[in-house]
Amino acid sequence: MTGIAAADFSRIRQAKLKGFTIDRLMTILDRLNRDVQVSVSVLPRVAGGRGQVQAAHA
Repeated sequence: MTGIAAADFSRIRQAKLKGFTIDRLMTILDRLNRDVQVSVSVLPRVAGGRGQVQAAHA
């Protein structure tokens, strides 16, 4: 239905998203006939730290 391997789907469910582009994830959701809401927030970096990506779960 989505055109991706079961192993890739398992990685997505475990939030192991390395190697998945936003475009590819959106395509998968589109194939599942799902609406998607994306929110982006810009936060200041912590001194001496690297920027990190956080996922907000609803």
